[in-house]
Amino acid sequence: MPSDTIATTHSNYRRFGATQMWKNLTEDERTRYDRAFYTIGGFIIFPTRPQSLNQRRGTAETIADRFDLTLECIRSHYLGLGPTPLIEVLDLDADYFRLFGTGARGFAGFVEFFHLQDLASPDSVRWLDGHVGRDWEFSRHPLPQALDAYRRYLDNVTYFVTARNARIRDWCDEHK
Repeated sequence: MPSDTIATTHSNYRRFGATQMWKNLTEDERTRYDRAFYTIGGFIIFPTRPQSLNQRRGTAETIADRFDLTLECIRSHYLGLGPTPLIEVLDLDADYFRLFGTGARGFAGFVEFFHLQDLASPDSVRWLDGHVGRDWEFSRHPLPQALDAYRRYLDNVTYFVTARNARIRDWCDEHK
């Protein structure tokens, strides 16, 4: 199984305006985000095949490669909450996700196994753009549209990746 980045700057997402916002950040900011994101905490593994979850979450305009939105689709899949933009690929990968269990316990197992506790609880996902509320409306624009909002989004991704790195390090220390 290949790794997939779960922390991205979206600097190549011209259609959403992120390319220009990335360019408007200072060089120091861009370096800081890149250094934080390209660590072990910024990656995860998913099954590979044509039209894989990795590929679909990057090309689905309602997800735009955001890991929090991907995780909400995974949570909905485990809980049987209904259609999401990634339902088809998640159904194809059902055997993989069943490795962690089924239902709410399966989602909790997935979150625990991949050290995602700083982004998800059993009943909700923490939105990296700062959206308040338990539910995400997939008709919403997936990426921030203003520079300050984009900066907050990247800061939230940095916080998540840093916390995940610490969880992974702690797990490794406990299992030497």
